[in-house]
Amino acid sequence: MHVKMHLRNAGRIKRALISSGLVLSINFGFQGDVFGEPEVKQTAKGVVTEVSHLEGDPGQCLPDVFSGRIVKRNFDERTGISLTGITLEYHDGTREFINVKIPDDLNMALFGTVAQGLQILSKVGREMKGSGFRCGAAGRFLILDSIK
Repeated sequence: MHVKMHLRNAGRIKRALISSGLVLSINFGFQGDVFGEPEVKQTAKGVVTEVSHLEGDPGQCLPDVFSGRIVKRNFDERTGISLTGITLEYHDGTREFINVKIPDDLNMALFGTVAQGLQILSKVGREMKGSGFRCGAAGRFLILDSIK
């Protein structure tokens, strides 16, 4: 229980340190190959439970984990199908925008599966857990890598 509480508060602590201008580099237990092709996990009945490995090589960005309630989502203006961003409300009431990018080089079958999985998992009002990368000055630009 103590470990779970510590990890649950890790994202909040890290956000506070980053917003104060301090640089923090901690591995928060990301599993697997973060540079692999996107992956969609489903139950035996085909219900999407997780989309992961969206970002690829994050460069100089810092890994982060987060959880909260989805209060808004944005889709690309051309088709209205590809998710481009999520506004997440943390349990303390603060909100943050999370950028979402589906890699351009996917075959159409995988692209469709990933896009549909993101649509399902980003439903407004849904509680989510995710991981991503903080980039830019003081880590203010957050990019989604996985959602469940």
